[in-house]
Amino acid sequence: MSSPVASAFSNWYGEECCEWEGVECDATRTRIHSICFHCLREKSDGEVEPWYPNATLFGQFEELQELELPGNHIGGFVSIHAFRELKQLQKLDLHDNSIHNGSNLCWSNSPSLYFLDLSSNNLHGNIPDCLCHNLVLKELILFDSDLFGSINLRLGKMVSLQHLDLSDNHFNGSFHSLPISNLTNIESLVLSRNEFHGIISLCIFANLSRLSELGISFNHMVVESERDSPSYRPYFSLNTLRLCGCNLKNNTGSVSRQERLDLQRSNDLSGELSTYLPVLPKLKALLLNRNRFKGRIPSQICQMRELYVLDLSRNGLSGDIPDCIDNITSWTDSSYGGYLQTASWNAIDITPHIYSARYVSYSKGIDVSSNKLSGQIPIQMTQLTEILWLNMSNNLLIGQIPSSLGNLRGVESLDLSHNLLIGQIPSSMGNLRVVESLDLSHNNLSGWVPPELTELASLFF
Repeated sequence: MSSPVASAFSNWYGEECCEWEGVECDATRTRIHSICFHCLREKSDGEVEPWYPNATLFGQFEELQELELPGNHIGGFVSIHAFRELKQLQKLDLHDNSIHNGSNLCWSNSPSLYFLDLSSNNLHGNIPDCLCHNLVLKELILFDSDLFGSINLRLGKMVSLQHLDLSDNHFNGSFHSLPISNLTNIESLVLSRNEFHGIISLCIFANLSRLSELGISFNHMVVESERDSPSYRPYFSLNTLRLCGCNLKNNTGSVSRQERLDLQRSNDLSGELSTYLPVLPKLKALLLNRNRFKGRIPSQICQMRELYVLDLSRNGLSGDIPDCIDNITSWTDSSYGGYLQTASWNAIDITPHIYSARYVSYSKGIDVSSNKLSGQIPIQMTQLTEILWLNMSNNLLIGQIPSSLGNLRGVESLDLSHNLLIGQIPSSMGNLRVVESLDLSHNNLSGWVPPELTELASLFF
């Protein structure tokens, strides 16, 4: 085979095809089940020319069920009609390539295809009509594919869709014109980072009874909720709602089953947080950073006992940290695992100077930095023995560092910098055996650095 990745196919000869590189057979080893080649060309130096593999190479395996070729700079296929022989193909993954003509993908309308990932390509245009003819497709992933215009109305005919991701494109128009009312099987709908505009009411999603994840962040919209829509009766069971960067007219109070509430960088959100925030007993991640909230941290947060991630940073919150903070069981009980974030964690700005190079997917922690919090560090805060990171920097905290802060034996990052703390660094800080980053700078501390700190093997100096 003559191609930029010919070496990958160098052992594709003989009858023992189950031994070929990138090939996986079924249990009987009589049929090829999947072909998978990831990023064969990622180590090439300089500009990488698009690759146009001959589709007959794959089309000969008529019983193939999965074909994965991501990250190979594929620009298209030669003899593309050969793919029509793959009647049993169920999964096709071509993400992170250089495919530039979506209309050439009409062969992907396989009668068995349920998963199609064409994200991070250069499709340039709207969603091709032919892709919308697939009535059995369950997952369609098209983020970051240079798509634009109004979303193809034929998308509404894809009634089997369960997961649809059109984020990071240039779609425009009004949300109310979206062809989603017939997508009654949809569970995850991600439309973030596009150019939708106007006023949107959450009631347009109310009849999507299986909807559990909704992402409409960073569009040019004003979002109104049920208080602005008297007829609103939600039938979905949202557990993840992302409205980052949107203008929100009211709260999302009735969505009591939410597990993740993401309203970061929604700069119009202001006023007393206590009057805004409902009690969400199932909530696991509350992300409200970079808004204009003021007043005290509301005590109703302490009723969200399953909370794993709390980010209230970069607001105008003041007063003491609630002394009921240790009521949150997930931060004190080792039987609770960490919060497993299935989507990208990159949207969460948690102590970026510490975690910017680290993918945090299994985590517990608190970030209340860059507010106007005052008073002493509450003793209850030192009982949160299961948290992994704690950032209280850039506030007005006073008093001494509690010696019981050494109880946080699992903490990996602790930042108390830029406060008004006094006294000595307690030697009990040497109990933080797994801490990797410790910042106590820009306070009024005195005395010597305890020798116990120099014995912390994980600490980066």
